[in-house]
Amino acid sequence: MIYSVSIGVDAMGGVLAPDCVIEAVCAAQKLYKDIKFRVFGDGGVLAALLVKYGVDISSCEVVHTTSVVLDTDSPVHALRNLADSSMRRTIESVRDGHADACISAGNTGVLFMMSRQILGTLKHIKRPVIAGIFPNKQGRCVFLDMGANIESNAHSMFQSAVMGASFAKVALGTEWPRIGILNVGEEKGKGRSVESEAFDILKSSGLNFIGFIEGNDIALGKADVVVTDGFSGNLVLKAIEGTARLILDMLKDTLKSTLLTKLAAFLLRKQLREHLIQLDPNHNNGAMLIGINGIVVKSHGGANVSGFLNAIKVARNLAMDNVNSHIIKELEILESRGIGLDMLDRIKHTSAKIFGFDK
Repeated sequence: MIYSVSIGVDAMGGVLAPDCVIEAVCAAQKLYKDIKFRVFGDGGVLAALLVKYGVDISSCEVVHTTSVVLDTDSPVHALRNLADSSMRRTIESVRDGHADACISAGNTGVLFMMSRQILGTLKHIKRPVIAGIFPNKQGRCVFLDMGANIESNAHSMFQSAVMGASFAKVALGTEWPRIGILNVGEEKGKGRSVESEAFDILKSSGLNFIGFIEGNDIALGKADVVVTDGFSGNLVLKAIEGTARLILDMLKDTLKSTLLTKLAAFLLRKQLREHLIQLDPNHNNGAMLIGINGIVVKSHGGANVSGFLNAIKVARNLAMDNVNSHIIKELEILESRGIGLDMLDRIKHTSAKIFGFDK
């Protein structure tokens, strides 16, 4: 059989791995007949799980690895000492052309650094970022950075905005995405200097920059692309996930509290399911490392089977759409308009020539 897409899977990364991962692979096989899986991890353990969950081995190859990246491992340690880890071998499968995309629910910092070292970055990209898609009142938005770069500068935020806008065109189908910088207020004078400097750059970039937005504007759908640094982004991500789980738990408890509420829940079950599933972090699981020269999808470390299945769907769609080629094309269009990612470098070079600093 000819498969449309090949996906490499780190079966050992994540809180519920490897059982959760293999069960999700089995579920994906039932949904999609066009995926060839290459699953990396302990061969003996994985072989038993394939049998346990009834995985079709004709479209799922197990690649034995001898080590696992732990959440406590530093990127330096993992890069130096875990050459045969399930995570590294999964990433290398993309580099070597054996997979069109790869997924891991393992250590985010290690995944980011390994991907950058093994696959490299797209042209002019200095700091790849982690981008995810959040639900909001208007539909969905691209949110970045979700934790790749703890510290940022104005140039990095500008790069994030350009990449985010290109990604939004592909992922959301938005032709002219609205870009907003996350800040403590909408007024120009508020916030840190890095946000203020990024504001000035984006305002003159020719992109559809709408200015600063506040945290509550994310859910309201004020922007199609929300840009922030990795430290703030990860805090926002975890806060939103925690709040969503709290709301779901409180609602479930309320609907089970009396006979009347149980009846109401039964009568409204279809409508409730359609709307409340949007709040489930597992339903929105799967973030892309944008700027990496290959498709790498980060699954939430605590994702359940449905969550990891959603990450597989994300990886499949990104690979089927050849997302990086679209991003590169969008960046080239911006480059032709003088809004490329090296715009600041050109400005600095021009300034240096004017003041004689380049001699």
